[in-house]
Amino acid sequence: MTNAAAHLPTVLHIGPQGSIAGGMAQVVNAYLSWTYSRVQLRGSRSTKGKGDRLALFRSAGSVVRITALRIAGGRSVAAVHLSQGGSFLREGTLVRLAQAMGLGVAVHLHGSGFADFARRNPTTVRRVLASADVVLVLTQESETLCRELLPGSRVVRIPNAVTVPAGLLPKKKVIVFGGAVGHRKGVDVLLEAWGALPELHDTWKLIIAGPPDGIHIDASVPSCSPLGSIPHAGLMSLLDEASIAVLPSRGEAMPMFVLEAMARRCAVVATDVGQVREVVEGAGLITPPGDVDALVRALRELAQSDERRAQLADAARDRVERRHDRKILVPVLEDNWLSTLEMASEA
Repeated sequence: MTNAAAHLPTVLHIGPQGSIAGGMAQVVNAYLSWTYSRVQLRGSRSTKGKGDRLALFRSAGSVVRITALRIAGGRSVAAVHLSQGGSFLREGTLVRLAQAMGLGVAVHLHGSGFADFARRNPTTVRRVLASADVVLVLTQESETLCRELLPGSRVVRIPNAVTVPAGLLPKKKVIVFGGAVGHRKGVDVLLEAWGALPELHDTWKLIIAGPPDGIHIDASVPSCSPLGSIPHAGLMSLLDEASIAVLPSRGEAMPMFVLEAMARRCAVVATDVGQVREVVEGAGLITPPGDVDALVRALRELAQSDERRAQLADAARDRVERRHDRKILVPVLEDNWLSTLEMASEA
């Protein structure tokens, strides 16, 4: 850290991070890797994700870091990343602690299930979000719901962002899926659709990368390689060479996998959930969740037409460069994090 950076406000990001599965972790990882001119970032991993038996101990570490920022004085912000369920009990406690300690508090809401959770548990969600100076959301649905639960609160919708690679590699006849291998991500639909496309099996390859989540992929599935969990960098390498990326999810907010694929000039097929239409429409193909026939038609269209595939791949890359490049979003994030310090000083 330079002497100049030492005097910048500190933004402590609390939530899942590191080499673990999940879009929320990848968002936090990305934030922590970017360069900022007006703040310095630190990270505190409060959980390793679903099934983490040491989550309470990790949260205790975040308590220590929040307290240390308070003792050190200066201008500090707790940026706490929440989704639903246990996250609101665990990280939600940290939101309230940071507010009580006089830190600026920004809550980042993630997760395809937040809206349903909030409708079932409005009191819990209201109590946690009431301690935030600003609530940053990904979807219109989450924004509307937060405003209903907390009239007069500051809610800002900010899209996910990615680093757009400078160079591009030659593409291969490869289709890549990235995510948990389960029902929510629509892997059952993908496998059924792939089985209905025998004309592609001799020339195209389907790669399914991600941790198991209830669906087993039989070795007899033709021209399909299930890789299991792989490092994020490995998934990005696959997308660098893939011609098509597919995400037939039944539920999403704003999937990082889709943005990362578009940034790497993949033609994308994704389902109409969350903010996917806002991201993909006109720059990829959108199908209804759970619709095998529609997915078959979309994959066939892209695999059999080099011109159509190239058209959508170029549009996807252009869309991300104009709307989701980190260079555009970093100043917006800094503005919102720094705004919490003004609000905290007025409290």
